[in-house]
Amino acid sequence: MRIYTDEKEKLLAAWLTPEEHGNESIMLPLRQICTLYKAMHYQPVIYCSGEENLTENTAALLCHVRRKMEKSS
Repeated sequence: MRIYTDEKEKLLAAWLTPEEHGNESIMLPLRQICTLYKAMHYQPVIYCSGEENLTENTAALLCHVRRKMEKSS
């Protein structure tokens, strides 16, 4: 888990792996941290990593967009 705070934007961002997201011993303290930061007027955001291959999915998305662009030309 990585936790990032942006004092200017009043943002608390937590980055979790799929294993961490499913682990109650990690999620319980994280909820407590979020509650603490909410009291300080921060916006907590929790990002959970997916389980699929990011490179393959990004390449597929780019190919899809390129095909759509070619059709509209």
